[in-house]
Amino acid sequence: MLLIAVGAGGVKACVVTFGADQFILPQQERHMERYFNLFHLSLSVGILVSTAVVPYFRQVTCFGDTECYSAAFGLPAALMVISLGTYLRGQIGMETDHGPVTSELLTIFQSSSCWARGATGSSSRRRIPSEASSNASG
Repeated sequence: MLLIAVGAGGVKACVVTFGADQFILPQQERHMERYFNLFHLSLSVGILVSTAVVPYFRQVTCFGDTECYSAAFGLPAALMVISLGTYLRGQIGMETDHGPVTSELLTIFQSSSCWARGATGSSSRRRIPSEASSNASG
């Protein structure tokens, strides 16, 4: 429980700010307002769904028990793994400077992704627009 509290407190305070920091004001003020609205809508929908669905899965009979805590906690855990995989999959082709932990995670994920597809890897890499323009000019 302590890890959940520390993790949630560290992430929730920064995630909205990091997202809003991507916009250029005043040109993209409408886009930033839409970002805040969609962010809070998705957060509220996630809370509503998890509050309704997780207790239902606890009441399901599984493994011979009358309560199935493994399903109640397994579903959110599986969804978190899927979201982490989606994030890492989007980061694989980006050429940016990552910290040492993120770089190692991306390397492991890319290797396992190639292994699962039976591929040997690809040398094609996407470029971030700011890097592509800076490389072209300099």
